[in-house]
Amino acid sequence: MKKANGELSRTAAGDWKKFPSTIGFRLDDDHIAVLVERANALKISVHELARQYVIQMLHENDERQQFLAALMAVRDEILETRKDIAVSTQELMVSGGRATVTQAGGWVKENLLPQS
Repeated sequence: MKKANGELSRTAAGDWKKFPSTIGFRLDDDHIAVLVERANALKISVHELARQYVIQMLHENDERQQFLAALMAVRDEILETRKDIAVSTQELMVSGGRATVTQAGGWVKENLLPQS
């Protein structure tokens, strides 16, 4: 229940016992077709599958957010490692006489650093 200013009313936000335990919603034709196909494959009703999906999403949302945060942390660590490897490689190429600073920098940028 939203107030005119867009905020949820106290009933909607806090007193969930006042709401019926039956929830209904409509799906467009494309989504209902997918739901029917999946329900048939599982040999359950579309209503039961929709119920299972809602319950699953209520429980998975927090887990999904934690997983995405961990995945982003790993990505950041990989990018930092690649930068460290790039610096080391450039130094080795130059100190080993294999390339000038400019050549080594270009090779590192092309082959080791993420494309922006």
